[in-house]
Amino acid sequence: MSTTFSRTLRTVLDDLGWTHQTVEERAKLGARTIVRWAHDRRPPSVRALRKLVAAVAEVDPEAARKLVAAAGADEDVVGVDIPAPELPSAIPVPLLYAIDAIVCAAADRTNLTTAQLRPALEAAFYRAGELGLSTAIVAAGLGAPRASDDGASPVLHD
Repeated sequence: MSTTFSRTLRTVLDDLGWTHQTVEERAKLGARTIVRWAHDRRPPSVRALRKLVAAVAEVDPEAARKLVAAAGADEDVVGVDIPAPELPSAIPVPLLYAIDAIVCAAADRTNLTTAQLRPALEAAFYRAGELGLSTAIVAAGLGAPRASDDGASPVLHD
Protein backbone atom coordinates (compact mmCIF):
# COMPACT_ATOMS: atom_id res chain seq x y z
CA MET A 1 0.00 0.00 0.00
CA SER A 2 1.29 3.42 -0.77
CA THR A 3 1.55 6.25 1.68
CA THR A 4 -1.11 7.93 -0.48
CA PHE A 5 -3.82 5.87 1.20
CA SER A 6 -2.43 6.58 4.67
CA ARG A 7 -2.32 10.31 4.00
CA THR A 8 -5.76 10.32 2.39
CA LEU A 9 -7.23 8.33 5.27
CA ARG A 10 -5.78 10.71 7.86
CA THR A 11 -6.97 13.73 5.88
CA VAL A 12 -10.49 12.34 5.42
CA LEU A 13 -10.83 11.43 9.09
CA ASP A 14 -9.51 14.83 10.11
CA ASP A 15 -11.83 16.66 7.68
CA LEU A 16 -14.81 14.71 8.99
CA GLY A 17 -13.74 15.23 12.58
CA TRP A 18 -13.70 11.47 13.11
CA THR A 19 -11.58 9.75 15.70
CA HIS A 20 -10.53 6.12 15.46
CA GLN A 21 -13.40 5.41 17.85
CA THR A 22 -15.84 7.06 15.43
CA VAL A 23 -14.59 4.79 12.64
CA GLU A 24 -14.95 1.77 14.94
CA GLU A 25 -18.58 2.67 15.63
CA ARG A 26 -19.60 3.72 12.12
CA ALA A 27 -17.65 1.20 10.04
CA LYS A 28 -17.52 -1.64 12.58
CA LEU A 29 -13.74 -1.82 12.25
CA GLY A 30 -11.19 -2.29 15.01
CA ALA A 31 -9.14 0.69 16.22
CA ARG A 32 -5.89 -1.20 15.64
CA THR A 33 -6.85 -1.80 12.03
CA ILE A 34 -7.42 1.92 11.49
CA VAL A 35 -4.11 2.77 13.20
CA ARG A 36 -2.26 0.30 10.96
CA TRP A 37 -3.80 1.87 7.85
CA ALA A 38 -3.13 5.40 9.06
CA HIS A 39 0.53 4.56 9.74
CA ASP A 40 0.99 2.67 6.47
CA ARG A 41 1.63 -0.67 8.17
CA ARG A 42 -0.99 -2.74 6.42
CA PRO A 43 -3.27 -2.25 3.40
CA PRO A 44 -7.02 -2.62 3.88
CA SER A 45 -8.67 -5.75 2.59
CA VAL A 46 -11.47 -5.23 0.08
CA ARG A 47 -13.99 -6.21 2.77
CA ALA A 48 -12.59 -3.73 5.30
CA LEU A 49 -12.26 -1.00 2.68
CA ARG A 50 -15.90 -1.60 1.73
CA LYS A 51 -16.98 -1.02 5.36
CA LEU A 52 -14.90 2.14 5.67
CA VAL A 53 -16.05 3.56 2.33
CA ALA A 54 -19.71 2.79 3.09
CA ALA A 55 -19.50 4.60 6.44
CA VAL A 56 -17.74 7.62 4.95
CA ALA A 57 -20.08 7.75 1.91
CA GLU A 58 -23.07 8.24 4.22
CA VAL A 59 -21.54 11.51 5.39
CA ASP A 60 -19.32 12.66 2.52
CA PRO A 61 -19.53 10.82 -0.83
CA GLU A 62 -16.60 12.77 -2.29
CA ALA A 63 -14.34 11.73 0.62
CA ALA A 64 -15.40 8.12 0.04
CA ARG A 65 -14.36 8.40 -3.62
CA LYS A 66 -10.97 9.76 -2.52
CA LEU A 67 -10.44 6.75 -0.26
CA VAL A 68 -11.30 4.33 -3.05
CA ALA A 69 -8.92 6.08 -5.44
CA ALA A 70 -6.13 6.29 -2.84
CA ALA A 71 -6.47 2.55 -2.21
CA GLY A 72 -5.97 1.96 -5.94
CA ALA A 73 -9.36 0.28 -6.09
CA ASP A 74 -12.38 0.73 -8.30
CA GLU A 75 -15.82 1.64 -6.95
CA ASP A 76 -17.24 -1.46 -8.63
CA VAL A 77 -14.67 -3.71 -6.95
CA VAL A 78 -15.28 -2.12 -3.56
CA GLY A 79 -18.99 -2.68 -4.12
CA VAL A 80 -20.30 0.43 -2.40
CA ASP A 81 -22.87 2.54 -4.16
CA ILE A 82 -21.48 6.02 -3.59
CA PRO A 83 -24.09 8.67 -4.36
CA ALA A 84 -23.32 10.93 -7.30
CA PRO A 85 -22.45 14.48 -6.41
CA GLU A 86 -25.45 16.77 -6.26
CA LEU A 87 -25.50 19.47 -8.86
CA PRO A 88 -27.12 22.76 -8.02
CA SER A 89 -30.68 22.94 -9.31
CA ALA A 90 -29.93 26.37 -10.69
CA ILE A 91 -27.00 28.68 -10.82
CA PRO A 92 -27.50 31.14 -8.00
CA VAL A 93 -28.32 34.55 -9.41
CA PRO A 94 -28.69 37.68 -7.31
CA LEU A 95 -32.38 38.53 -6.90
CA LEU A 96 -32.19 41.89 -8.68
CA TYR A 97 -30.54 40.29 -11.73
CA ALA A 98 -33.24 37.61 -11.83
CA ILE A 99 -35.98 40.22 -11.65
CA ASP A 100 -34.32 42.27 -14.38
CA ALA A 101 -34.15 39.16 -16.57
CA ILE A 102 -37.91 38.61 -16.11
CA VAL A 103 -38.71 42.24 -16.91
CA CYS A 104 -36.44 42.14 -19.97
CA ALA A 105 -38.13 38.96 -21.24
CA ALA A 106 -41.51 40.67 -21.00
CA ALA A 107 -40.15 43.85 -22.60
CA ASP A 108 -38.76 41.85 -25.53
CA ARG A 109 -42.21 40.38 -26.19
CA THR A 110 -44.03 43.72 -26.03
CA ASN A 111 -41.62 46.20 -27.64
CA LEU A 112 -41.94 48.33 -24.50
CA THR A 113 -39.04 49.58 -22.45
CA THR A 114 -38.36 47.97 -19.10
CA ALA A 115 -39.19 51.30 -17.44
CA GLN A 116 -42.63 51.28 -19.11
CA LEU A 117 -43.29 47.63 -18.30
CA ARG A 118 -42.00 47.42 -14.71
CA PRO A 119 -45.06 49.10 -13.02
CA ALA A 120 -47.48 46.83 -14.89
CA LEU A 121 -45.56 43.71 -13.96
CA GLU A 122 -45.32 44.85 -10.34
CA ALA A 123 -49.09 45.29 -10.20
CA ALA A 124 -49.71 41.94 -11.88
CA PHE A 125 -47.41 40.00 -9.56
CA TYR A 126 -48.81 41.78 -6.52
CA ARG A 127 -52.37 40.86 -7.52
CA ALA A 128 -51.37 37.26 -8.25
CA GLY A 129 -49.86 37.06 -4.76
CA GLU A 130 -53.04 38.47 -3.20
CA LEU A 131 -55.02 35.79 -5.01
CA GLY A 132 -52.62 33.05 -3.90
CA LEU A 133 -51.61 32.21 -7.45
CA SER A 134 -48.16 30.82 -8.18
CA THR A 135 -46.14 32.00 -11.14
CA ALA A 136 -46.67 28.58 -12.74
CA ILE A 137 -50.46 28.94 -12.55
CA VAL A 138 -50.33 32.50 -13.89
CA ALA A 139 -48.02 31.46 -16.75
CA ALA A 140 -50.30 28.54 -17.62
CA GLY A 141 -53.32 30.81 -17.46
CA LEU A 142 -51.72 33.40 -19.70
CA GLY A 143 -51.11 30.72 -22.32
CA ALA A 144 -54.64 29.29 -22.03
CA PRO A 145 -57.48 30.44 -24.27
CA ARG A 146 -59.27 33.48 -22.86
CA ALA A 147 -62.84 33.21 -21.62
CA SER A 148 -63.94 35.32 -24.55
CA ASP A 149 -62.20 32.92 -26.98
CA ASP A 150 -64.23 29.83 -26.10
CA GLY A 151 -67.15 31.23 -24.13
CA ALA A 152 -66.19 29.40 -20.93
CA SER A 153 -64.83 30.81 -17.71
CA PRO A 154 -61.27 29.81 -16.89
CA VAL A 155 -60.85 27.30 -14.06
CA LEU A 156 -57.83 27.53 -11.82
CA HIS A 157 -56.21 24.33 -10.57
CA ASP A 158 -53.40 23.84 -8.06
